[in-house]
Amino acid sequence: MLEQNNRENIKKEIINAVGDMLAKSELDISKKEDNTLVTEIDLAVSDIFKNQLDSSVNFYSEEDHNKLVFPSFVLDPIDGTRELIKRIPECAVSLGYLDGKGLEHGWGWIFNPFTGLEISCQDSFIHLEGRAEGKLHGMVSRSEWKRGIYAGYDESKLILCPKGSIAFKLALLATGAIDFVITKRPKSIWDIAAGSILCRKRGIHLYQQQQELINLTQKRYEGPLLWCRPSDKDFLFKQFH
Repeated sequence: MLEQNNRENIKKEIINAVGDMLAKSELDISKKEDNTLVTEIDLAVSDIFKNQLDSSVNFYSEEDHNKLVFPSFVLDPIDGTRELIKRIPECAVSLGYLDGKGLEHGWGWIFNPFTGLEISCQDSFIHLEGRAEGKLHGMVSRSEWKRGIYAGYDESKLILCPKGSIAFKLALLATGAIDFVITKRPKSIWDIAAGSILCRKRGIHLYQQQQELINLTQKRYEGPLLWCRPSDKDFLFKQFH
């Protein structure tokens, strides 16, 4: 976990580093062994955290990972690299702390340096049980949307918005801006750790093929994955079976 002053220092380092790199005409981009893209920004942000976090706690980053043991900091330095490359601000830094005992015991922080959106488990909030009447608002993967995966959903009951970066979408869900997030593709633990913890703290649960996940201990999770209020779970899985 990070105290407020440590988070502010890290934010400043990230903003300075990212700003300098984006000021160049082109980002340095390369392909990893799994053919996914990585930029110099991903690597720089990962190094910033590794240098700032408690070294006695395991560090598991998308760009610097060996073994996953608990307790562990789980980092996606920039979730939404494809959007970043296109200069689309649908991406976020996602840091989770998992002790292996369950999401309710974890800590999460998501920060989008391109919009200023920030949410952490240390932020105070007032929990309201009520909700707006009418349609449920949800976000889905932009790439899944383009492939037509969600064609045919009931538009009289749902409003879907395609958006990049699962971490960014989960941050918006945790703020109460939307009602659910769903993805049908596999996700790595660094993609969803912080967002799942933040949502859990706010009464939004994570489901994998209709089974609730109360802990994250695996490196990878197969879809479909749904984050929503428990009262909406059955209805939403029927819509997206």
